[in-house]
Amino acid sequence: MITVHSIPGSPFGRIVLATCVEKNAAYRLKPVTPGAHKQAAYLALHPFGRIPAIEDGDFTLYETQAITRYI
Repeated sequence: MITVHSIPGSPFGRIVLATCVEKNAAYRLKPVTPGAHKQAAYLALHPFGRIPAIEDGDFTLYETQAITRYI
């Protein structure tokens, strides 16, 4: 199952969620509070501190276009 880390309502996060729905990929949303994406825990997922990032098992990926291609 893909874990999508995104601020609810983010247009870039919505693109990833829509892609999951369209491709019938199992996912869960892990909401990120505004500002938390600049903290060390999130920066471990996305070094630029942007939204969204995903985890698929031990694999992590960031940047919307790369994520949608992966899905």
